[in-house]
Amino acid sequence: MLIDSFTPQLRAGDAAALAYRLSDGEAGTPRQWYWLEIAARLPASSAPPRRIVDLAARVGPMWSWPWLERCGLPGIALYGAAQAPVWQGARDSSTAAALYVAVISALLAGFGLLPATQTFAAWLLLLFGALYAAWRTPKDTPASDDTSPGPEECTGLTGLLLASGCVPARALALVADLHASPDTGWPALIDACPALRPTAPPRRQRAGLRVLAWIAGALPATALLALLPAPWGLVTSVLASTLWIGLLAGPRAALVTIGCTVLVYGLGTAVHLL
Repeated sequence: MLIDSFTPQLRAGDAAALAYRLSDGEAGTPRQWYWLEIAARLPASSAPPRRIVDLAARVGPMWSWPWLERCGLPGIALYGAAQAPVWQGARDSSTAAALYVAVISALLAGFGLLPATQTFAAWLLLLFGALYAAWRTPKDTPASDDTSPGPEECTGLTGLLLASGCVPARALALVADLHASPDTGWPALIDACPALRPTAPPRRQRAGLRVLAWIAGALPATALLALLPAPWGLVTSVLASTLWIGLLAGPRAALVTIGCTVLVYGLGTAVHLL
């Protein structure tokens, strides 16, 4: 079934397939050995993996992080520190877009401006807001001077730890802990070999995600404002923004959106009547 293909929890055999694909995607980095160690101890299956597994590995950890975070793959929390802030920034961008469309449209409606003017302002907000979101994306941090050996210079994760200065007994113990529990064993590995720590995605990818998030937050409300006649365009636009903000930020944020919209509409109406 189509729904079964995109459920977060991995089926038997999918975890090993995903770990091997993540290892392939990390070729040339120390994390290649990390995923090989985990994949070798996960139950394999002769059945082909679900399409979402191939898709997640193909697009990479950044674009598939919301699914990877919930899929239950052992050791996937390794990417959390690098990917969670990126997606939090995208959620903030999307909720801001939805809020601005709702508030500005309500303010212009309170001033008594025509629905066409409200729609034009919303489209301008969508366009220039997306450009601003891309421009405001933080720049890449300079790469550190890492003198640790590369993955091609070592054989396996144990060899990488040994080449990084870890004593043999400690290296074997760290790998054994990873085999026993990948979800709790990876922090000690990073302490022993900082090169295993994933870096933040490139600025181009982070900017693209923020732009898409801004469009996703602004487009539904803007389209409803443009397609439906007044006053239903404004009403459904505000409701769409409120629903989107509620999904991303919770019910309190949705109530704040409604309150801000009503407030600015009232202020605009009062100014218009003076």
